[in-house]
Amino acid sequence: MSVRVIAFTKTSAIGPSSRYRYVQYQGRLRRLGVELELRPLFGAFWFDLLRLAAPLRTLAKLAYTPWRFLVRLAHLLALRRTDLVVVEHQLFPYVPAWFEAALARRQLGFVLEFDDAIYLTFAHRSKLERLCSLARTVVVGNAFLAEFARPFARAIEISPTTIDLERYPTHPTALATAAPPRPLVIGWIGLPYNFDALASIAEPLRELAREFSFVLRVVSAGAPMLPGVSVEAVPWTLDGEVDAIRSFDVGVMPLADDEWSRGKCGLKVLQYFAAFVPVVASPVGVNSSIVEHGVNGFLVKNADEWRSSLRTLLADPQLRARFALAGRQRVQDRFDADREAVRIAERCRRLAGDESS
Repeated sequence: MSVRVIAFTKTSAIGPSSRYRYVQYQGRLRRLGVELELRPLFGAFWFDLLRLAAPLRTLAKLAYTPWRFLVRLAHLLALRRTDLVVVEHQLFPYVPAWFEAALARRQLGFVLEFDDAIYLTFAHRSKLERLCSLARTVVVGNAFLAEFARPFARAIEISPTTIDLERYPTHPTALATAAPPRPLVIGWIGLPYNFDALASIAEPLRELAREFSFVLRVVSAGAPMLPGVSVEAVPWTLDGEVDAIRSFDVGVMPLADDEWSRGKCGLKVLQYFAAFVPVVASPVGVNSSIVEHGVNGFLVKNADEWRSSLRTLLADPQLRARFALAGRQRVQDRFDADREAVRIAERCRRLAGDESS
C-alpha cells in the first residue's frame, strides 16, 4: 500500500537543500511506494532576489515574505490527516514554534529535518531545541548536527546528502593526460553569501596566477572581486549546473573551521566528485569523511597547503585524472541517491505504520 508524505520544505527545487533532500527523491520514492508531496515556503523568486542591489533586495523581501507566509498558512489550514508530515528546518522563520506545536497535535507528530547548523542563526537556538522536542523523529544530515539534537529529540536518524547520478555523465569526458590548450579552470559553486570562503584563499590563488594560466570559475549569482585572480562568473541555472561543474579541472571547497561549517554536509565536494572533478577542500566537518587525502583529493588547513595542493593538481593532469575517478567511485559507493531513497522509503513506511498503530 502506498504511503503519502507531505513535506513542508524550505524552498522549491531552486534551493539546494530542498532539491537534494526532497525533490530528487520524489520519483525514486514513488517507485518504492511512497508519494512525496512538497509544500515549499519560498519559490524561485527568492533566489532571483540575490541578483538585486541590497536596498532593492530588502524591499522585495519585505513584500515577498509575508505573501509566502500566507501561502504556507493556507497549506497548513488545508492539510488533512495524512500518513506522515515532514518539516524542513521550520514552518515560519523568526516565529515561535506555535504552528509546529499545533501540527504535532493535529497530525499526531511530525518529522523534523535539517542539514545546517541553523540553531546558530539569530533567535533560532531555543526554537530549534523546542522543535526537536516536538518532533516524533529528527532527521539530520550528519553526526555533528545529531549531537545538537540528541538532548532534546525522542529519536534521531542521520540521512546524508546524496547525489542523483542520473544527472551526471557515466564516464569521464575530459580527463586529459596532457595540459589542455586552454586556461585551466579552478571551480566553485554555491550561494553568494558564501563568497567569503573564496576570499579566504585569495592569496594562494594570486600567487598561483603568476605560475599558471587559469581562471577561477564561480557558478552562482554573481562572483566576488579577487584582485590578481582571473574570475569568471557563470550564472547558476538548474539545467546548466552539471555542465558548469564538468568544465572544472579542479573543484575547491574552502571552509572556516567553526561550528557553522561543521554543520555542513559536503554538497560541493559530492557534486565535484560526481562530475569527475578532483577536489581540494578544508578538512572541516564531513569533508574529512568524504575526501581521502591523497586518494581522491587533498584536505588542506592553511594558505601554504592550499597553494601547494592546487599547484600539484594544476601541474599534473595524470593525478587529476586519478583523483577524479576515485572521487566518482566514492559517490557511487556511499552517496548515491538511489541507495538513500531505499532507506528513506523504509523510514517513511515505518513511521507511518507507527502513527497508525
